[in-house]
Amino acid sequence: ATQDWSYHSTELETFKGLPDDVITQSAHHAKNHDQKGYRLGLDAPTYMAVMSLAENRQLREVFYNAYVTRASAQAPNPQAQWDNGPNIAEILKLIHDQAQFLVFYNYAELSLATKILKSPYHFVYFLTYLAHKAKAQAMDEFTPL
Repeated sequence: ATQDWSYHSTELETFKGLPDDVITQSAHHAKNHDQKGYRLGLDAPTYMAVMSLAENRQLREVFYNAYVTRASAQAPNPQAQWDNGPNIAEILKLIHDQAQFLVFYNYAELSLATKILKSPYHFVYFLTYLAHKAKAQAMDEFTPL
């Protein structure tokens, strides 16, 4: 799914802020696909460059949405062969069945059984306590722009 997705544009201005090597590579990628202009993929180096350096907000949004929905039915152009939804549903069912077989109410209880926090309730309580303690320090360090 990552390698199947691409973004194509003939406008160099779309990629303002990206390093020259990314733009050069995208021009070669477009040429290899018989396209004019530039073609960016969703590989990690390109994605990181777009998200951290591209000045075009819409480009960053397109890349973000494509990246977080890849291999799913929510992808910009979903394809059944890349959709991991059924696999994830099966895994969730199996770990739930495993937890119940081992006499736990759910997988969270099974996972916490060997850890310091003994129940999901204790985990939520711990996070709430931690957030309360951290908030005061965060407020002291916060400097409005």
